[in-house]
Amino acid sequence: MSSRARNVAILLIVAFGALLRSVDLMRPWVGMHNGWGGAMYGNIARNFVKYGYWATEFGPVANTGYVSPEYFEYYYHYPSMLVWSVSASFQVFGVHEWSARLVPLAFSLALMGLVFGLARRLFSEEAALIALLFSAILPVEAYYGAHVDVYGSIVVFFTTLALYGYARWLETSRSRDFALCLIGVVFGCMTAWFTFFLVPLIIGHYLFVHRPHDHPRNRQIWLIAACAIAVFLLFVLHRRMLMAGGRSEIEGTLLEKLLIRMSLDTPSGSVSLGGLAVKHARDLVRLYSIPLLLLGVAWTVFFVTDAVKRRLQTADWLVLILLGYGFLHNAAFPSFLLGHEFMAVCYVPGLAIAAAAALVRVGAHVEQNWGRRARYGVVAAALLVTAAASLSSVRDLYASDSNHAVNLKRWGDAIRATSADTDLVLACSPDDRIFQYYIDREIVFSIDTPEKFRNAILRRPARLFACPARWAEAKPDVLGFLDELYSRRVVGGDLVLFDLRK
Repeated sequence: MSSRARNVAILLIVAFGALLRSVDLMRPWVGMHNGWGGAMYGNIARNFVKYGYWATEFGPVANTGYVSPEYFEYYYHYPSMLVWSVSASFQVFGVHEWSARLVPLAFSLALMGLVFGLARRLFSEEAALIALLFSAILPVEAYYGAHVDVYGSIVVFFTTLALYGYARWLETSRSRDFALCLIGVVFGCMTAWFTFFLVPLIIGHYLFVHRPHDHPRNRQIWLIAACAIAVFLLFVLHRRMLMAGGRSEIEGTLLEKLLIRMSLDTPSGSVSLGGLAVKHARDLVRLYSIPLLLLGVAWTVFFVTDAVKRRLQTADWLVLILLGYGFLHNAAFPSFLLGHEFMAVCYVPGLAIAAAAALVRVGAHVEQNWGRRARYGVVAAALLVTAAASLSSVRDLYASDSNHAVNLKRWGDAIRATSADTDLVLACSPDDRIFQYYIDREIVFSIDTPEKFRNAILRRPARLFACPARWAEAKPDVLGFLDELYSRRVVGGDLVLFDLRK
């Protein structure tokens, strides 16, 4: 393939990947995971714009509405690179859903380029183009590429960048390549916990598989661990400084969250390892497609065969590391997999490259036995089948999105129009982060009985009581009680509001 044809193919693949990832770009916070993550982390980023970085002390403030800094509540179970990045986008483009999604989208597209570069370095240009195509159309990336979450494209990009820098450093011993690895480690560890699990794999490979005799590099490799440890210690120190003033943390402390993530207990009972494995396997089929997973299995067979014959190459080990860091993380924190199917995003670069390498190897075997035309036919057929299965899954994922967030945004606009940002709002519906984002007021949910209402009012005067119509029908007692005391107003035919000022 000529360089011009290759460049055109790369541009077309990247453009198509960008199109797939941008379907929901301009929409409200739709989707279960996409919606919750966008609302939670979008609100934290919005607070940096609202209060300023110094007032928040660069901490992830989770309050809505406007509160005095001494009442800040933090959601600090993960490092803050994501919310800092989204807040920077808000500063430049304004506070919008699309400007929040723009950050992970940009990293998702950059990850495609990194997959291409790494596959070309490890295998061949043919494998790189196929890996680029796979990374563009993988359902998990096409749907979750613009997902605003710590476990998204940003941390996967930096983790892959760290391995890419390590691969270059193994070949060249250049300081700039090692610096690239360190940059990936530092920024990845500043985003989520995925990258921390890459560090022992890189060091283990270097010491026990690569077995170097270059003593200066032997000492240098420990800088990778030092960087990860330094980032974690700074994270812990920052948390301690923020909490020293007696401020609270939502959804439990870091230790409580850690113990929950390491457990398989759920509100409805414990889940067995077998049940967890089955669920994760189903998620992988849904988010990667069967043809691509079969190519991944083929690569695994090749890896085991080569290992038995003692002919594994560095490229094989690096792909295993790229697949292994996410596996180690998910094994350490299995409860993530119970309610977070998007955790499978960690396998994207490794599986895209492994599947591409396997397909190229199968093609080479076909050419050796049946000629070049047969090879082209087999590779083309495999690509078409994989693309068809992947795009079908992408369509199904987007089709599962609900328009409920559109109503939540409309209701939030109505509530904000009749209240101040310091007002308290009571709601009869259960906790809903998306609704809370659009209301952008302090809010107490689940006020669904007269007794709960009276107790809430005693603690602090509230400005409005909000009840979506579908909840109003299910909670006649509290609404009947409020009708005797306050005036009812129906907004848009589906939101009941009570003005609580007498």
